Amino acid sequence: MAAMIPAAQAASGRDRVVRVGFPIQQGISYLDENGDYAGYMVDYLEYLSLYTGWDYEFVTAEGDTNTQIITLLQMLINGEIDMMGTMNYIPALEEYLLYPSYSYGTTYTSLTVLEDSTQWAEEDFSSWSGIKVASAPSLSKRMEDLAQYAELNHFTYEVVEFPTITEALQGVREGQADAILQVDMATLDGFRAITRFAPTPYYFALYKGDQALLQPLNNAMYQMSRAYPYLQTELYDEYFYSSGPFVMLEQDRKYIQELGTLKVAFCAGNAPLQDVRDGQVQGMAASYFAALAEATGLKYEPVIVQSCEEGIAYIQQGKVDLIACAASTSSYITVDGIQFSLPYFSGNSLLVSGPSAEIPADYENAQLFYTNTQSVFNKLRSGEMCCGRLDAYSINYYLQKQGLYDDLSVDWSSDKNVSYCIGVTSHVSGNLLSILNRYIRSVSDVESQHMFYEAMSQEATYTPVEWLYVYRFRLLAAFMLVVLSLCLYFFYHNSRKAHQEMTRTRQKLEQLSRYDNLTGAYNDGEFRSLLTQACSQKIPLMLVALNLRNFKYINETYGLSTADQFLCRIKCCLDTICRPEEFFCRQSADVFYLALRETQAEPAVERIQTLLKLIQKEASQLLEEYSVSVYCGCVLTAAAPEPFSADAKHNYMMAALAQGKKDKKQSICIYDEALHEAEQMRLYVESHMQHALEQGEFRMYLQPKMDLHTGLLTGAEALVRWQTKDRGLLFPDQFIPLFEENGFCVQLDLYMVEQVCRQLRQWINRGLMPTNISVNQTRLLFASEGYVEKLLDITGKYHISSQYITLEILESLVLEHMDQVNACIARLRDAGFRISMDDFGSGYSSLNTLGRLKIDELKLDRLFLMGAAKDTDGTQRKIMACILDLARQLNISTVAEGVETQENEQMLAQLSCNYGQGYYYSQPLTAADFERDFLVPYSKHLACAHAP
Repeated sequence: MAAMIPAAQAASGRDRVVRVGFPIQQGISYLDENGDYAGYMVDYLEYLSLYTGWDYEFVTAEGDTNTQIITLLQMLINGEIDMMGTMNYIPALEEYLLYPSYSYGTTYTSLTVLEDSTQWAEEDFSSWSGIKVASAPSLSKRMEDLAQYAELNHFTYEVVEFPTITEALQGVREGQADAILQVDMATLDGFRAITRFAPTPYYFALYKGDQALLQPLNNAMYQMSRAYPYLQTELYDEYFYSSGPFVMLEQDRKYIQELGTLKVAFCAGNAPLQDVRDGQVQGMAASYFAALAEATGLKYEPVIVQSCEEGIAYIQQGKVDLIACAASTSSYITVDGIQFSLPYFSGNSLLVSGPSAEIPADYENAQLFYTNTQSVFNKLRSGEMCCGRLDAYSINYYLQKQGLYDDLSVDWSSDKNVSYCIGVTSHVSGNLLSILNRYIRSVSDVESQHMFYEAMSQEATYTPVEWLYVYRFRLLAAFMLVVLSLCLYFFYHNSRKAHQEMTRTRQKLEQLSRYDNLTGAYNDGEFRSLLTQACSQKIPLMLVALNLRNFKYINETYGLSTADQFLCRIKCCLDTICRPEEFFCRQSADVFYLALRETQAEPAVERIQTLLKLIQKEASQLLEEYSVSVYCGCVLTAAAPEPFSADAKHNYMMAALAQGKKDKKQSICIYDEALHEAEQMRLYVESHMQHALEQGEFRMYLQPKMDLHTGLLTGAEALVRWQTKDRGLLFPDQFIPLFEENGFCVQLDLYMVEQVCRQLRQWINRGLMPTNISVNQTRLLFASEGYVEKLLDITGKYHISSQYITLEILESLVLEHMDQVNACIARLRDAGFRISMDDFGSGYSSLNTLGRLKIDELKLDRLFLMGAAKDTDGTQRKIMACILDLARQLNISTVAEGVETQENEQMLAQLSCNYGQGYYYSQPLTAADFERDFLVPYSKHLACAHAP
């Protein structure tokens, strides 16, 4: 008998209670230790209720999990409950149930081993070959998925058959097999996953007789996917994913033993990261290496060095095998033969100068990072050095030595990020770096922070010489009884001075933690804190990010002092327009954030325009005739999407600022629905592009090129379309510009070359006459190392002659890098490829450039043809005729893009253009349609022409 238990009452005003089937399933739906409903489904439904206004009544059933699911499913079919989760989409059930358009989660097949097994490391495919996988008849489909996954990742396995899955599990526990396939959401205790694959979405299912639930559910799930795009991933990580422990394979342990005792370089004078005290290495790096050695069995001998230079010399002499704490900005990175692990600790560096040193104007380019903080402090104090960049934690540590380094100056605004890694020299062979990275990934942030705090707890101690220096007056007083009172005065005075200095330092640190050191405005951290507080109280604000265009010019032309003075005047302008309870900050350099108490965009824009006028007025007074350009990005915190989410609104403000930077005509950009959709599209493209490439979602379309004199097919251009699974067909202008920004176009262009070669091979194998196909090549790919070899590898893979491939490069690439481009073209032509310059006439076209470039084909931009077709006085037509005549004299074939009418075709033929391409002949087609409409007729024509 099913038990119906109501959920906790939701907010008032909700008038629909949805009865939800609640089978007890690990991670998905279960009762916690307090007897409350919990799990992935419960959390998802809570988010869903924000959009539907539903309350829930959870319905349970008796029996084991399978019995519960069967009982609740029958209740759903009978209409005794309204909805049930964690349902796979089964077409046969659509006769009885309703499915929404969107899934609410994904389950994976996991390859699992015993939790205490140390033989198998997570995602370490290279060591898996020969793994014994237990199987049973009910696992046949998952075993097929495993076969494909193993082939893709290049490992082999041995199948051990069992009659039932229970016996298969017992076989793994008894050692008859090493691993077994399980569902990630139902992995049994005592097992851990070493890989996951074969994702399967799951859905809510609704009672067929209640159509009224389906549309609100679809709408809510769609809105959630836009507002919380990573919700499913976050819930999955919370309930199902956990990183495995650090695993040392047997071959790894043997390898570590064979290494013997390695010599590890630790630098002195760099506490709390690394230091030497009483002949022993101490600090964060020493603790980390001790833990590493305990986990891996690595034997090592510390080698103390006084600087990076000495460490490099020791490496070259063979005295050092590993570097314990190599900073990402140190001189170690310039040494050939050193490989670096993943960072295991990160911090900041600051610029420190001596008591009377004048820092040169170009110190930003000249300063170096030093590892031995104590040595640099001593050199700065003595005047041997002017300034140096040091680790911020180490600076604070040695500044504890009161009276010793009081006269050094720290530029607290000069902070830069620095990471610390383990360096592996060429003296160490094998896969030590891989083991180190696996260990570093397994160490939690809590463990790392514990090591660091333990190192920070060590107080700085004086050496005997330092102690004599610090307390020299007191020692002198002990020998001068005559002036005892005077010595006591100095002792008191110095002690008070030290206390005051410590108080001032503490106050300064507190000041720096909240305020910008240059302008006195709040800093970014304080602004975010105030913003979070305002959002939590639902106080509506207009957030504004303000930035100066080309501030670097002001720095270089008027000097740093004038530029800093201008920033301070901007702060005064902000003080002028801000009302009580409004706040602002200087985020960095020339970027300011404002929070205005405005609920509508119009009054806020008026105030911002007033601010811009004030800034311009200050600029005209200080910078004379120079006119500053300011752009802003704005967002209302109370507006959708994600109202009163501090982090989200901050991100939206920055997105609006980035858009404002692109738009030179508008100085104020407000985040709206269009910009949000563009941002969501950008996030979608960036988060799905790699998966789309792996899944073959990028499709090749072909647009024919026709001989303008014979009317016959002469080739085609390969164009890309993105067939997404959830957004339909995307066209190049929706993703190509972003790919060119983030460099993904390099992978995509090579992918398209491979698609072309695969299609050509299919045509040849079927006896069709292949035709030349043009493929666009981005400037990043064209200039990449090994570019020609990569192309030849692809053509060789499919046994395709390079003569069938034409590589299209943009005119802008040619203009920027003429000599390098010609060198690369020569290599490509030697390899048999044809080279075409695409979009000629769209940019700064140069006939001189055309004469110097060694190309085979020139493609005239469609704007050229459009201009000539609309030309009334014949000027454009004459220009086109000159270009075509020049190309003909240079033995360069010509292609006109954008042929849309018979008149276009006739004009091009009269001008002796060789080939035409455009919608007059055909729009871009799938390979199958291109074959049917163009290639097959072309092949038949050639066959007839060559028939005896």
